[in-house]
Amino acid sequence: MSNWYYTLNGQQQGPVAAEQIQQFIQAGQLPTDALVWKEGMANWAPVGTIAELMAGAAPAASPALAGQPALGEQAASPYASPNTPVQGGGMLGGGTSHNQPMPATYLWQSIAVTCCCCLPFGIVSIIKAASVSSKYNSGDYAGAVAASESAKTWAMWGMICGIVAIVLNIVLQGFIVNA
Repeated sequence: MSNWYYTLNGQQQGPVAAEQIQQFIQAGQLPTDALVWKEGMANWAPVGTIAELMAGAAPAASPALAGQPALGEQAASPYASPNTPVQGGGMLGGGTSHNQPMPATYLWQSIAVTCCCCLPFGIVSIIKAASVSSKYNSGDYAGAVAASESAKTWAMWGMICGIVAIVLNIVLQGFIVNA
């Protein structure tokens, strides 16, 4: 009998037997996209992708509602190892335990654009770049990815505008000198 851990409403639950998880799925209390883990697995995975748990567990028509009480005995971070104590009731180590690496911040590119090319675009890019790590550390991975992409976009457009301005300046100076 394997001891499984699962997440429900952002909280880690378990350990429970595979049969218990199958019952939760059948009762509609555990959606098939809930993450599960047991010793020997490298990472958490959606319960719907684990054949052992889905065998004999036909999900009910309605998935678990966000307001339902959590199933299981203990609550912790959804991405922490089940045997690792959670500090402060949040993510392990203040929120730095994730399955995904932290997205790129593009901070040095933002600073370079600000100093060398285009001040307005660079400032916005620096603000976005600075928010990547804070969002990542607070557990908002999707927000961190969005901030990273936004910082990259602002830095890129700032660089493009700066290069266009430099080229136009050189061309106009050439016309003035030749006139």
